[in-house]
Order: sequence, then structure tokens, then C-alpha cells
Amino acid sequence: MLLLITVAALTAVASGGGLDVVPCAMVCEANTSMPGSHLNCSRVVQALCGSGDLGRPCDVGCLAGQAALSGTTCETEDAEWLQTAVYRAAERLATSSQATTTFAAHVPSSYPLVIMGPGVYAVHTPLPVWAPFGPSTGLHLPSGVHLRAACPARQAWEHKLPANMSVIEVDLDKRLTGSAPPPLLRSVVLVSDHRTGFNASTITSLAVHDTSVSGFAINGLRSGSSQGQRVCSTSSGGPAPLSALGAYHGIAVAAATGNVTLRDNVIAHVAGNAINTGMYDQWLPEDPACNATAVQLDALHTFCEGRVLRFSAPWQQPNVIANNIVCDAQFGGVTIIGDNTLVSGNIINVTVKNWVSRNQSFGLTMGVSAGFVGTHNVTVIKNTISGADYAVGSDGSYPLHVTVSLFVRYWAVIYARGTAAFRQRYSPNHPPLTPDGQLNFTTVEDFVRSNQVLLDIAVSTTAQSNDSTVYDAGFNTGLDVINNTLRGSVCGVSLYRAHDSVVSGNRIFHGPEQNLAMVGISLSNAHGCWVYGNSVNGSWDRAIQLVGQPRKMSRWGSSFNRVGVRRDGGVFVAVGNVLEAAGVGIDLTGCGYDNAVRNNTVMVVGGAGQPCSYRGARCQRQPHPAWATGNTPPSCNAGYPC
Repeated sequence: MLLLITVAALTAVASGGGLDVVPCAMVCEANTSMPGSHLNCSRVVQALCGSGDLGRPCDVGCLAGQAALSGTTCETEDAEWLQTAVYRAAERLATSSQATTTFAAHVPSSYPLVIMGPGVYAVHTPLPVWAPFGPSTGLHLPSGVHLRAACPARQAWEHKLPANMSVIEVDLDKRLTGSAPPPLLRSVVLVSDHRTGFNASTITSLAVHDTSVSGFAINGLRSGSSQGQRVCSTSSGGPAPLSALGAYHGIAVAAATGNVTLRDNVIAHVAGNAINTGMYDQWLPEDPACNATAVQLDALHTFCEGRVLRFSAPWQQPNVIANNIVCDAQFGGVTIIGDNTLVSGNIINVTVKNWVSRNQSFGLTMGVSAGFVGTHNVTVIKNTISGADYAVGSDGSYPLHVTVSLFVRYWAVIYARGTAAFRQRYSPNHPPLTPDGQLNFTTVEDFVRSNQVLLDIAVSTTAQSNDSTVYDAGFNTGLDVINNTLRGSVCGVSLYRAHDSVVSGNRIFHGPEQNLAMVGISLSNAHGCWVYGNSVNGSWDRAIQLVGQPRKMSRWGSSFNRVGVRRDGGVFVAVGNVLEAAGVGIDLTGCGYDNAVRNNTVMVVGGAGQPCSYRGARCQRQPHPAWATGNTPPSCNAGYPC
């Protein structure tokens, strides 16, 4: 249930607080019959505030009408008042009969709730966090505790009332590092059942359940801001310089088993992902003995799966990431690794692109990374996404356990696939290593692109197998990208190694860099997917592309997909795409078997391109139907090779 606030109410709150109220964190008991909905305070257990504010009335902001909060004053002052309030709430849960270990085990009727009123909570001292989520975070939220801002930051931001925001910002104490700037926090907020005291053997205990972060302004700028004035803005309107950033992720969720909600937040100025859920730790093997997950690489070598921590939930009640505003995320907006998640109604702007040349074959940054290394059942619906290399992307690579020895063994391949600038930076004979044998790439991008070569080697090996447990390892399934507005990306929607997925009803526009409008919708080594009812507008190289030959990067390549067709039970319904392109409208160059192209309208912009190209399309089904039919212009119904 969304909390609706009128402009008049917001204005009244902004002007009525006076100097006598202070920001507080109120530990409450809260009741609800709907897990995941907004919680209301039924009783204030304790109110905490910053040093010097003891005894002063708490600003309850937009919740002034709630009787339980009326007249609340600060009774405990603490330098880390918000974090202390969260831990007090967790302690109450731990000592109650409602403490549980998984969402499926029990849904409590009373939830510990921490409400923060308008004001700023500045992170001065990093909280240590053990790998792989460290080395530090700003605020730690464990299972069972719900963290809520008194006034939803999204509404306050939309109505230009920053004084109503509950801001969590990074203002690290420079005394910790002397004259050098403090290192980036790994996250401003970490949602995890443990922060320290775990190791590789107990890492699965990180999964959270029954928790939420709602309505906060999370500002990753290093120097802080006053009442959120710089949340979602920089002086130039572009990305903040890396030297000004204080955190890599905004909200990071280690892993989950259910009932996790992140909504109505405004997250700005982070070097990595605004919201990062789940974890693929390629340096840690899933099976320490490297036996159960081993796949033969060649006559002498095998490789194993890396550890994947999943952001998961029961299929009938997915985790929810909704109605957040993301701006100046410099690697990704929302990243999902797991199962059963709804990503809905978010406004996302990713300010950095790595795909800056037509000589590059892929990019790195994404508005929504809807699936990675075996993610299932993610719905991305009614979001507005701008910037990034990919507005919505997925990567179903094999979850490879990476070692330095793999880089050494395949360095010749990595080097050959690098750009000219990459080859100038490194030796052709060996990867860059420190004296103690660790990798030492000049840039993160160089490492990521080199690592992708190893992932490609792994998937090309699994593609040769006839065992579905091997050739489907890492594939993403059930990714539904529906009714989104996507602007200014190099590629609108990209599904790589996905199956049983839907791309429907999206409006896709390229940005001002017309020479980098590469692909509107791309299915790469994807099978059994449905693409219909989309509008792809502008001078794209290819409006829709299907690429991937069988047994190259996947067992089936791009096969059995339907472009312009919707499945309604057992009936196929014509729902064509409307496409514009300067190059090729629908391109099936080098794909797999039995891809249907029907009912689409293609317009060539500029007169130099062609509506459809079916070079390399294949047919397996006999007798085969008319795979290309009902399209406009009629030339798109001809030329299919079978």
C-alpha cells in the first residue's frame, strides 16, 4: 500500500517544524496484515537522536497524524543514533518469540520498525564488513527490522521539498586516514544478517528476510549535503567526479529468502550500483572440493562454478524494488542475482557509458541488470530508464570460479581480443601481475573485459555438451521486460543467454549520439523468448537483432523465438512491433532455428538501410510453417531461407 501525500500536506510539514524539533530514530512496534506494505507505528519503544539533542521533541514529518508518534521526545542521544536504533529493534526481535530464520518459516504479526524523521544521518565512521561485502558500510540492517522515513523521499523530491527528506549521507571522518581521502564505502546501506564474524564456510547465513528500506534519500557524495539539497543533482548535471564519491553501492542486499522491499527511496551519486542485490563471488568456489560442479575445459583442465548468493523469494510473493528514483549511478541502477523479484515504477538514470566506440562489441553499464548467472522470474515493468550502455540487460554466463592461473593460461586469447589501447598497456606474454602473483590491471574496465573472455570460453565449452544441466548452467529464465520507457542507451534491451522470457510493450528511444544507437532489442543466444508490441524509435543500426549460432555460445544459439507474436494459452496472437532503423529493422544474421517474424511494421530511416535481413536463419521443424509473414513492408515476408 503506497503512502499518498498531497502537496499541501508536504508544504505544511516543511514550514511547521520550527527550530524546536530534531531528527530522531524512533523504535516502534508495528502491526500490519500485509507483509511488504507500509508499516505504521503502534507504539514507540525508544526515540534516539544525535549528541546535544536529548529531551527535544522529535520531528515526525508527514506522520504527524499518527497518535502513537504524537509528543515523542528524544530520550537517548548517541553519535550513531540511527544505527543504534536499528540494533535496538533487532535485539527486541531476537528476544521475542517471533525470531525466525527464513521467510517461509513464519510471517510475524508485529514487526520491529524504525522510523527516521526529516533530517540528516551522516556516516562519519565506517562499519567494518567482512568479504565479499566489505571492507565497510555506512548502515547495517539485519532481518526482521523495517526501516522507514517519515516522508517518502520520492514524493519530497518530486515536489521540490528537500527539507522533508530523511537523508543518509557519507561524511567520513578525515582523521581516520590523515590527509588522504577515505576509501569508498562498499555500500551506504548493507542489508545482511551478519556484518562481521562470518567466513567462507558460513557465508550462506547472510540471507535476510522480512525487512524493508522505504522512503530514504541516500546520498553517496563524499562531503555530504544539507537536508538533501544535492541529492539527485550536481553542478554540471552530469556524473559527479569519482573523487567526490564516498560509496560504491547505495543499498546492497547480501542475499534473501523473502519479503524484502526497497521502495520510494531516492539514491544518488554512487560509483557502482544504486541497488545491488545478491552476489556472484567468482573467486570463491561453490564446491570447495571443485568436484560436484566441475566441467571439463580441455584435456588437462576443468573449471568449477563460483559462489552465488541469491536474492530470492517465494514465487507467489516476490521481493519488491519499486518507485525509487536513481540518479548518477555510475555503473548500474538495479542489479538482480536471484529469483522472484518485481522491479516496478522506478526512475533510473545511469550517467556513465563504457560503450563509446563502434569498434567495441559490448558495454558494461546497465539501468537494470535483470538477470545474471542463473537468475529466474524477474519482472521489470513500468520503469523509466535513461543512459547506460544497456537500459535493461541480462547476462546468463556460466558462473565461473576464476583463478589467476586461468588468466595466465588463456592470456593469449584475452590479449588478442583486447582493443588496441588494451594491447598497448599490457605484455602479450602474460597478464599483469604484482610481485606476489596477484592480478594488477590498470583499470577496472580492463579486468572486467578480460574476465568476460574467460566467461566466454566457459560458455563455449558448456555449449558442446548434450547434458542440459551443463549447457543450461547460468542461463536466466522468466525475465519479463514489460511497458518500460527506455531512453538514451546504446542498446535498449539485451537478453544474453536467456530463455522463456518476454520483451513487450516497451518504448525505446536512442540518445543524441546517433552513431552509437546500436540495437533496440537484442536476443543473443536466447531461445523460447517472445518480443511483441514494442516501439523502437530512431536511427538504430538494428531495431531488433537475433544473434547466436547453435553450439557456439549456447546449445541452441538464438532459436525458437517469436517476434511479433504473443502467446495466449495455446493460441498465438498477432501483436506486432513498430520499428525504425537506419541500418536493418529486423536482423536474424547468424542465429539458430525456427525463429518466427510476424506482424511487424518496419520503417527505414534515411533510405540507406533495409527492413529485414534473414541471412543465416535456420529451420529445423518439418514441415516448416511460414516463419516470416504478415509484416510490413512485404519484403520482410520474403527471403527467409526455408
